[in-house]
Amino acid sequence: MPFAKERPIRVLLLGAIGALSFWAPDLLLHWLIRMYKGIDWFWILTLTLPATFAAAYLFTGSPKEKGFKHIGVAMLLGVWCTGGLFILLEWSLLGGPALTGGFQNKLMEVMLSVFPPVTFFYSAYDGSLSGLLLLTVGSALFWGIRAGIAR
Repeated sequence: MPFAKERPIRVLLLGAIGALSFWAPDLLLHWLIRMYKGIDWFWILTLTLPATFAAAYLFTGSPKEKGFKHIGVAMLLGVWCTGGLFILLEWSLLGGPALTGGFQNKLMEVMLSVFPPVTFFYSAYDGSLSGLLLLTVGSALFWGIRAGIAR
């Protein structure tokens, strides 16, 4: 398969890995939050979600092995661009303000949920914004330091 055709598939796969590594534990933790209400979940959400993303990043291998330099960026974009969809899924499964109104409102909400500002808003309402911001800032610092060391 030529590299030009392989790259979009690889980027989408890495985005899916990043999204699942962040938002699937978020869904599980929010399910546990509804079961065990006496525990302070803020720090658990804040630290667990970036840790599962970091584990998935390490699991995917180094960029030199894969032939693609921007593994982490593709994974982080997957988190930001699919977060709204995962939070809507969580709200529809566990209860929340998701998908109210008629068919047009539901369709508009699903279509808008792929934009990162909507992910920011939904995650603030959902309680996972601190983990999302820690992941984003931590990733930027990690890649900046790594790029500085590589020079």
